[in-house]
Amino acid sequence: MLETRLFLVLQALTENRIQRIDFVLSAQEQKDSIHLKLWQYFKDILLQRSKRTSKQQSFQFVFGNEAYNDQKLRLLVSQLFKKVENIIASQEIEKSTHEKNRVLLKFYQDLGLQKHYATQAKKTELFFQSDKIKDNAQLDAQIEYESLKFDYLLEQKRNQDLNLQKILDLTDLAYFAKKLKYICNALAHQSVYEISYDLGIMAQIELYLTPEIVESHPAIALYYSCYKMLQNPDDKSKFEKYISDIKKYQGYFRNEEMRNIYLLGINMCIKHLNKGNKAYAKIGLGLYEEGLNKKYLLVNNKITRYTYRNIAMMAIRVDDFEWAENFTENYRDFLRAKDKKSAYHFNKALINYNRKQLDAALDNIIEADFNDHLINLAAKTLQAKIYFELEQMDLLDSHLDSMEMYIIRKKVLGYYKENYRNIISYIRKMIRLNPYEQKRKDILSEKVSSEKVLTERSWFLKQLA
Repeated sequence: MLETRLFLVLQALTENRIQRIDFVLSAQEQKDSIHLKLWQYFKDILLQRSKRTSKQQSFQFVFGNEAYNDQKLRLLVSQLFKKVENIIASQEIEKSTHEKNRVLLKFYQDLGLQKHYATQAKKTELFFQSDKIKDNAQLDAQIEYESLKFDYLLEQKRNQDLNLQKILDLTDLAYFAKKLKYICNALAHQSVYEISYDLGIMAQIELYLTPEIVESHPAIALYYSCYKMLQNPDDKSKFEKYISDIKKYQGYFRNEEMRNIYLLGINMCIKHLNKGNKAYAKIGLGLYEEGLNKKYLLVNNKITRYTYRNIAMMAIRVDDFEWAENFTENYRDFLRAKDKKSAYHFNKALINYNRKQLDAALDNIIEADFNDHLINLAAKTLQAKIYFELEQMDLLDSHLDSMEMYIIRKKVLGYYKENYRNIISYIRKMIRLNPYEQKRKDILSEKVSSEKVLTERSWFLKQLA
């Protein structure tokens, strides 16, 4: 397989996107162009989903019986990559009304075509008035338009009314919206990881944010609600206000941003669930369901293996195995092809394990093999727990050796390395325990309870009870 930047980009594209690039490139290039010839070779491989190609085969297709020259091929691939990037960039601009308007306004302004500029400016203003999206990107686009307009007005006549007040008002709104958005992400991140963020002048901004200003723009209103929730995680009313505001304002944001907005609410549900408040699981599953139905939680109409596992886990933790089972089956085909088998069997293993169907869970977990080190270690940990509960100690001992070598070989670092080493160590200590020596079991339980890094603490305590 060719591991060039070009080929890796093309592999990530849909068939429709490849055909659109093909149409443009074919129109741009001469029929005997070596760039077009190499492109057609790559295109045929991609559309046939074939992996059987190499640098030598690519060179031979383009240059026939000429002796292979690696530098010549690399130069050709680089040139083709630039052409494809230009086409992709043009197509992305074509998809964005904001970008098209900006490019045309600047173009007419630079050429001094005042009538064309005026017509385009009117179209742009009408677009902003009718556009339902009211997010940070839209605020940025409005500021850019007003900045272009300011430059244009200044060129025409310096003593006329300018649009400076509108630019000042918009920049205030954009600053508040951006600051709140990234503070929300910072607070959410530091609540999970051992990191602390300096929130800057947020305390002073809060004094300025009157109810009228907060309600003046959806991006400010929703992220301010989120900020208050994250600042007061134990205040149920703040959580309920954020969930209510998600429903109120979701039509104003693009799907990509709604994904993060939903996840901020879901993560708060997980935090409360971790504290034992199972009522939040129902709310979290509701947010997951809404996010999936509205495609907010899908990326290119696909679900990530992490989201796929996390959704099932939330249902499992409140013993709603039917919900977890239905979700796992219904969204299997939304996984990327390379993740489908492993992610599906991992979910099935989790469901069967928690249903105490250990043999079925073991059959599933053996089918799960991930490239992601951390998910793979989570799967291996589950397999170790199953071996222990089935009392298959010989298999367990060998499996723990394998896990330990995996940690060393894959260079798992920091918190994760310590966690999985602790899991291996404590399982080995439990294997050596005499089940009738309660005193030694109690001593080990105390050590487990006081261990700083141990994600499977509750499982160990249950086995030692």
